[in-house]
Amino acid sequence: MKNCPKCGQSFLDEYLYCLSDGTPLVAQASPPEELTVIRKPKREGMKTSTVLLFILAGVLTLALGATIGVLYVFWPRQTAVEQVQRNGASERPAANQRQSQPTVTPESTVQPERTPTPKKEDSPPPQRPSAPAPTDAGDPGPTRISFRAGRVSETLTGTVSNFRTYLLYAKDGQTLTASVRSDDDCATFDGGSTRISYPTGSGDNPIPLVNNCDGQARYTLTVSIR
Repeated sequence: MKNCPKCGQSFLDEYLYCLSDGTPLVAQASPPEELTVIRKPKREGMKTSTVLLFILAGVLTLALGATIGVLYVFWPRQTAVEQVQRNGASERPAANQRQSQPTVTPESTVQPERTPTPKKEDSPPPQRPSAPAPTDAGDPGPTRISFRAGRVSETLTGTVSNFRTYLLYAKDGQTLTASVRSDDDCATFDGGSTRISYPTGSGDNPIPLVNNCDGQARYTLTVSIR
C-alpha cells in the first residue's frame, strides 16, 4: 500500500500519484516482524503429578483389599448344625396329618449305639405328662398346636376355667419345651410347674394346663421343639 503525504489517503501499489491532489505517493513502511516465542511445558510437574496419582491409587487398592479381608474374617456365618436344624424344622409331617407339624432331619435306618449319660442324683429325669384328662364343660377339648413353616416354636394365648390340653405332633427322640405365663401364676402345667421339658414320643404329645385360681385364668403359652 502507498500513502499520500499531503492528504493521507491510501492507494494500491500500482498508483504513483494521489488521485485527489496529484502528490507523488509514498510506500508504507512495513511493521517490524514480531518474534514468536514457543514455550515448552514443564514436564517435571507433570511427572510429579503422575507419580502421586499412582501412589494414591496403590494406597486405595490396599485399603480396599484390607477391608474385604476383615469383612471375610469377621462376617457371621451360619454353622452346619444350625442349618441342619432349620432344614429339619421346615419339613412336613406325614401326609395323613391334617396340619403341618415340626419334624427333624430323617434318621438313618441303622441307629448308632448311644452311651448312657450318668444322671445326677438331685435331678430326676423329666417325665412326660399323663394322657389328657376329661375337660371341664367350660373348657374346649384337646387343641392341636401347629408351627408355621420354617419355625420350631409357637406362642399362643387363651383362657382356662378348670383343665384343658394341647397336643403337639412330633417324632420319637425330640425334646419338647413349654412355658406358661399368667397373672398370679393361676395357669400352670399339670403338677403346678410353669415350665416343662421332656423327650417326645412318636405321634401326639400332650401339654396339659390347669387353673389353680377361682374363675377363668388368662395365660400365654410358648411351645418349642428341638
